Amino acid sequence: MDKRALLTGAVFLLIGQAVAQPLEQAVEEGLRTNPALAAQAAQIDAAAEAVAQAKAAGRPRVELAGRSSYGTGTFDPGDDIATAFDGLTSENMGGGASLNPASLLGAEGGRVSNQAELSITQPVFTGFRILNGIREAEASVAGAQARLERSRQLYAFQIVDAYLKVVSAEAEIGAVRKSVESLTQAARAAQVGFEAGQSTRTDVAIAQSRLSAVEAQLAAAQAQAISARQTFAVLGGEDVVEFSLPDRGLDVPSDIDAALALALTSHPELRAAALDRKATDAALKGARAGRSPQVQVRGAASYAEGQFFENDMSENYSVAAELSVPLFEGGAIRSRVRQARAEERAARFAETDIQRQVTANVRSAWSSYRAAEQSALAATKGLEAAELAWRGVQLEREVGQRSVLDVLRVEEDLLDAQVADVDARAQVIRASWQVALATGSL
Repeated sequence: MDKRALLTGAVFLLIGQAVAQPLEQAVEEGLRTNPALAAQAAQIDAAAEAVAQAKAAGRPRVELAGRSSYGTGTFDPGDDIATAFDGLTSENMGGGASLNPASLLGAEGGRVSNQAELSITQPVFTGFRILNGIREAEASVAGAQARLERSRQLYAFQIVDAYLKVVSAEAEIGAVRKSVESLTQAARAAQVGFEAGQSTRTDVAIAQSRLSAVEAQLAAAQAQAISARQTFAVLGGEDVVEFSLPDRGLDVPSDIDAALALALTSHPELRAAALDRKATDAALKGARAGRSPQVQVRGAASYAEGQFFENDMSENYSVAAELSVPLFEGGAIRSRVRQARAEERAARFAETDIQRQVTANVRSAWSSYRAAEQSALAATKGLEAAELAWRGVQLEREVGQRSVLDVLRVEEDLLDAQVADVDARAQVIRASWQVALATGSL
């Protein structure tokens, strides 16, 4: 099961429950509540509509148009037309009636004209402009989704970094507090010994000086922990109450070659760059299609009444195949082709640049991980040596071969070794997440 599935399947603890929160759970909660990622996802949803719009360009377009008008005014056909109308109507109507042309045209009382048309237009051939438009939109949306995935990975690493800084800060506070307690007892013991004549004023001054220095160190460590917690609260939320160092980090590829191979196949920035190149290639083909003939079929049914004479009516049906060939557009098509060609070339260069950046980041992260492992191994050995020295000086003090200050110095070294061990292990975990981020597999 991959890390993403583990994060998605994490079970959130109740808010305010004072138990240690797993690092993966803190990451998942931070990603779930991040408004910037939610805004980027919403923008992708909006951009995805471009695919539907590109597909709609190749589907039938149905339109219904209507018009109703009223006209009135005066009309004088002239004596010759009036005489002709009288003769015509006298012959057709037995000479007993006449027809007024002004009344026939509806000019005396006004005339209402109504028209309606239903048309269907289907593109047949567009020089593959529609097809390439769909490909461009789909590649652009897929590229945006890859960038969202990269943003999630970057944000997840920021949460991990902030979480581990809190762990290190609190480990330092615990160690310094123990030093304060030990030095407080040592200062009291030195004062009692001075009063009993068993120690010098110098011993008392040294103990008090060391106590003051450690108290100042404790205040600085507490301030650093507060700052680290505030940073984490901004990134991962305020639900995490206690922080614990994970037992281990993420799985890391066995060698640098495996890490590079993983990055080249799964890195979201590389996928986004490849999709950008694919989108610009489709845009270039679409621009070239502007030179191609365009063929479409159009069918229409129309109805009109009162169009020429009062109360007249007409119905028409038509089917037509329309061909258009661009001959001259002032150089606009050539300009769009040149623009698209330049954008395609820029996308190819950008993809090469990102490949180089990803390769460099993987090598750097891999080297840092190996160095962190070596540092953690050295810190563990140092902690073991400090523990051995502390046990030895305790035994020597029991037989009178060591003073209290000698024990405190060794104990302080032990606490420093414990803090260094926690920091080193945290660095290994951070470096493992850094490798996953560099390879794009976080």
